[in-house]
Amino acid sequence: MVLVVVALAMTLKSVPDSRERSTYSFDTIGALVSTIAVIGLIFVLQEGPERGWTDPVTLISLAAGVVAAIAFVAWELHRRDASLLDVRLFRERGLAGGSITLLVVFGVQAGIAVVLFPFFQAVLGWSGLLSTVAMMPMAVMMMTTSGLAPKMAAKIGARSTMTVGIALSALGLALMALFVSVDGGYLSILAGMLAMGIGMGLSMTPSTEAITGSLPRAKQGVASALVHVALRGPKDSDLAIADEAETTETVAVR
Repeated sequence: MVLVVVALAMTLKSVPDSRERSTYSFDTIGALVSTIAVIGLIFVLQEGPERGWTDPVTLISLAAGVVAAIAFVAWELHRRDASLLDVRLFRERGLAGGSITLLVVFGVQAGIAVVLFPFFQAVLGWSGLLSTVAMMPMAVMMMTTSGLAPKMAAKIGARSTMTVGIALSALGLALMALFVSVDGGYLSILAGMLAMGIGMGLSMTPSTEAITGSLPRAKQGVASALVHVALRGPKDSDLAIADEAETTETVAVR
């Protein structure tokens, strides 16, 4: 509650008031179709493992999600400048590259969290609080290197910085996969977590800058939305998978 009050006070003090005026009506159809696409695909990830991937409900949901996604792209191309998301913007290499980088890196990060928490709790026998604290080294490295990434990008270029970040993230994955063990415990995955944290920090800032820098000031709202989707989309998908995995494990135990 205290953090909410502080954030509210800082917002009222620091964020200027503004209002966007548009000559086009809100793209209601695009919003509804994109919602159907996301719900359909997330439902497949949620129910597929339990119902079976060839179950009629799963297949219908998958088909609905794919068809809705295709329809969304077609509709947005039809709406052009009045679209909810102008898909033509992805012709910009910086925007497309930054979006893909964020999706991949944070998709992997979210997947690692889904795997590590059961490892900490079910294998090592740690509490939920201790398991959360155990993830902090990766978060600290990510925060530290994200601040250093702009300086590195200024010296070697944003593309090279993102490449180094992705390579370090891949190295972290490899280290965890190769050395994880029950006997080694937490230390067997710590090096991989640190490498992943550094890699995510180095790739996050230049990727975000590539997205926002590819669009004019009038389109910064779109850029912000793309960054948010790239960061949140993989996590929401992995949460659905984690919830299903937990349900399956509970049923198996019973």
